[in-house]
Amino acid sequence: MKQGDLVAASRVYELLMRQTYGFYVSRIRDREHAQDLTQDVFMRLVRSIQQYDASKGDFVVWYWKMVRNMLIDFFRKGKTSAITDIESLPESAIPAGDKDVTEELDEKNRRSLLYECLQGLEEEERELFELRFISELPYSDIAAIVGKNEGALRVAVNRIKKKLEAIVKDHT
Repeated sequence: MKQGDLVAASRVYELLMRQTYGFYVSRIRDREHAQDLTQDVFMRLVRSIQQYDASKGDFVVWYWKMVRNMLIDFFRKGKTSAITDIESLPESAIPAGDKDVTEELDEKNRRSLLYECLQGLEEEERELFELRFISELPYSDIAAIVGKNEGALRVAVNRIKKKLEAIVKDHT
């Protein structure tokens, strides 16, 4: 991609677009803004790819820092507020299969419950949840993105899981 290979750029886009869009839509609850941010981050990636230095770290970490910084800039501009909305996640972010209407309703109810439960988390907890479980990033990448120790993140995610379990229990 750094050498101007459009096929490589297209492949990077295909690999990261769904995760990026899922992350943005889960944070801002607005599909149009999430689509815009997803496109903007890839435009910024193309413009700034020459600044990436492999000796300073992994590409995925560099990329996700860019994604996160663009989200922070978006909120600073006051366009919307950060809140997780599982209801607005793209269908592609949720595993699909052969489902009948009852299963689809059950899935929608589970997503609604998860959305309600995520509201019981602090902002930083929601971000960790989304990076780990929606964007499916490994702990090592999340640690580099948020600037925290990988071991501490594992503990934090485990605590978030327990907290969510307790919240779910209260809601059911």
